[in-house]
Amino acid sequence: IIAAWPRARLIGKTATPERLDGRGLGVESGGYFEALVLGPSSAWLVEQGWLARPRVFSWPAARQGPALRRRMGEFDPDHGARAFGDRAAIGDAVGHYQRRLQPGTAICFCCTIEHAEHLAGAFRSAGIRAAAVSGSTPVKERRRLITGLGNGAVEVLCSCMIIAEGTDIPSVGGAILMRPTASLALYLQMVGRALRPAAGKREAVILDHVGNAHRHGLPTDPRHWSLDGSRRRQGISIPVRDCPVCFSSCTATARHCPDCGHLFLAEERDEQRRGLQQLDGELEEVVASHRPRPKQQVRPRRRSPSAGCHSYEQLLQRQQERGYRSGWAKHVWAARQRGRP
Repeated sequence: IIAAWPRARLIGKTATPERLDGRGLGVESGGYFEALVLGPSSAWLVEQGWLARPRVFSWPAARQGPALRRRMGEFDPDHGARAFGDRAAIGDAVGHYQRRLQPGTAICFCCTIEHAEHLAGAFRSAGIRAAAVSGSTPVKERRRLITGLGNGAVEVLCSCMIIAEGTDIPSVGGAILMRPTASLALYLQMVGRALRPAAGKREAVILDHVGNAHRHGLPTDPRHWSLDGSRRRQGISIPVRDCPVCFSSCTATARHCPDCGHLFLAEERDEQRRGLQQLDGELEEVVASHRPRPKQQVRPRRRSPSAGCHSYEQLLQRQQERGYRSGWAKHVWAARQRGRP
């Protein structure tokens, strides 16, 4: 479509301005965009009531998860299904749903089709109305299950590669993460399915059994979005500590627990660093603390890689000099709306 309409103006809208593999959407990364205009932050949208407040429960901060194999930059789904199958994940998915979410509905994100079917069976064995959905599910059946999730006929829908992007079911009460991901964009898309606002819905519960919150942070954390994508964005490790009273978790800069109000003492902070405050098999809440706005929002804009190139030949020369991927010059030229070279 873009090749057929080279003079068209391209305007993209997304909550996660990078591809699932971490590559950016800018022309230098093989995309089509030259400028990024940031909208309101997730934290602001929560404050204004446009998103439900996320309550994230993950494994204790001092606990390390299993080593996961990667395939093409993402965690291998088959290996993830084995590593986080049954009770290998921190905490029991069924038990945590019953304690933290029920009677609300939830989407359970799984690694493989077999993994989704196995988890759906575990929920049904506990008397919970659950089903599995994947790309192999017939379209009519898929629509029936998604409709059932919306009206409560289905309490837990276990999904494999379905529902992560674009699906809008505001009544969903939470998300159960049984699929580890190295992709920040995919993580935010998954938890975002539960953040849609609805009448009477003030919060969404995220049960993270695979440590995604510790890899990528909380849904409302400030992020340094760029058209270059995550490959040029420094990873941010978000240290957390656990409240000894209510077992919620918060960032290390918090001086009190936002949930129960407990004031952290210096000796408690030391114990948290040594990893003494944890419950085996129990997910603990990860909550954000007040932090200054990221400095990137006030720093000068980076010089465009195409700056100073006023012709297609100059763009080709820049492409060759800097070793940009084939087609970079063509994308830049088309984006400038001067037609095909």
